[in-house]
Amino acid sequence: MEKTSSLVFTPKGFHQAITLQYPEGNRSLDVCKTCKTSYKSRYICRKKNRHTGLPWVDSHICVLIHESCLVRRECMRELSFVRDKVIAGQVVDKKGFEMSMSDASTNFPICSSCKHNNYTRSYCRQQQKHRHLPWNTEFAVLYATDEPFLGESFVGYVSQNNDQSTRVDPFSKVEAEKEEFQGINEREDNINDINDSRAFLLTVSCSSSSLEWLEPNIKALRDICEAAIDNLSVSIP
Repeated sequence: MEKTSSLVFTPKGFHQAITLQYPEGNRSLDVCKTCKTSYKSRYICRKKNRHTGLPWVDSHICVLIHESCLVRRECMRELSFVRDKVIAGQVVDKKGFEMSMSDASTNFPICSSCKHNNYTRSYCRQQQKHRHLPWNTEFAVLYATDEPFLGESFVGYVSQNNDQSTRVDPFSKVEAEKEEFQGINEREDNINDINDSRAFLLTVSCSSSSLEWLEPNIKALRDICEAAIDNLSVSIP
């Protein structure tokens, strides 16, 4: 049975580390910085050695927040993340979900349509002002597991599903935390200021990170969450 890949990261200002699980056969997660400098393959890094550190190059992930992660406090209209459960993530298959950024930015790669037609980034982002997500974006769903969150001293324990939990390799955990704090892009939004879209574009690498809330799209949010529920590798309460 093929091993799956995982990415451990802590969004700026978030109260716990998140383990993002990639399905079998997904090869979108690049090697970590250590393996890049030593010319290790993706298989050696992510599958054999089970490294969970940030990739050496930018990885774009459209993250949608499942309702199990959220709570509406009394006397407060704003949503906030639950703080008593471990929050995990699951990458789902692409099925043509349409999500848009708030504005066109030349900082991002071209969209899928322009990639298919071999257009330049200038044509896509500047001339046409396309606000579609980068062509190499992965989609993922954040969900709350049944495992209680016990604080930073237990952050090494992460839930892969609701029936079992495994301990992250300490070397990989230290590697992930070390790389996560190496430079934060100034254009990063606050993950705790939950937007009505409940979806954000996360761009992470070992040298920088950014988070941008996306335009609301109720249909896409519902479809992607349903795709995660249908995925056998994750069970959302």
